[in-house]
Amino acid sequence: MGCTVQKELTLREFYASDPQRAQSREVGYGSLWREFAPVPNYRLGWVQNTGELYAVELSEPDERKDPVEVLGVLWSRPQVEACLAGWSERCGGQRSLLWARDRIRSWRPVVEEAQLTQAHPEPTR
Repeated sequence: MGCTVQKELTLREFYASDPQRAQSREVGYGSLWREFAPVPNYRLGWVQNTGELYAVELSEPDERKDPVEVLGVLWSRPQVEACLAGWSERCGGQRSLLWARDRIRSWRPVVEEAQLTQAHPEPTR
């Protein structure tokens, strides 16, 4: 999973650049994420059709003009929920966005690990 930083795109441009995004359901993960200072705040959202988990900086009066950062791609809501386990307790704290970035960067789905370790043994003869 590679992370793509797209801070040059506004939220409006982010959605306009891929028709799958505009037609997709979005799941929100809070709007009080912080980097180093109390402001700006960031909102995290997951786009179901593309799997993109993104942070949007909430600095403009019109949110559609705020810059977007794609944090990573997670292909199912259970993966997002597992990756961000405990997010509601972290959201709002100092450096909480750094915590989210680190979780997403180091995320390895349990399903993939289980598939590697639970391979079916060869039948004995």
